[in-house]
Amino acid sequence: MHFLSKMQNLNKISINQGIIVMAIMHLKEEPFNSIKNGTKTIEMRLFDEKRQQLKIGENIKFINDKTGEELLTQIVNLHKFNSFGELYKNFDKIKLGYKEWEFAKS
Repeated sequence: MHFLSKMQNLNKISINQGIIVMAIMHLKEEPFNSIKNGTKTIEMRLFDEKRQQLKIGENIKFINDKTGEELLTQIVNLHKFNSFGELYKNFDKIKLGYKEWEFAKS
């Protein structure tokens, strides 16, 4: 089973303001920057034991593997699919992090 979370960028809020981070996830530079600039608003992950604990309203801190930069996001929705193909039929590939010319395949 696969899942995705729709996120909103909270990086304008300082982590020192008492925000609780429920998960830390590492990303390569390109998807990290796509979330940072608002192009990628949906994160796809396998629905493993760790992801099953995440809930709407919780915060995820993404870390850029190359630079160490951090980005705070909040989960605004969770969706579960049995396959990537099913997921791709339901969401815009740009919001999933693909380029317009890339083919999103299962």
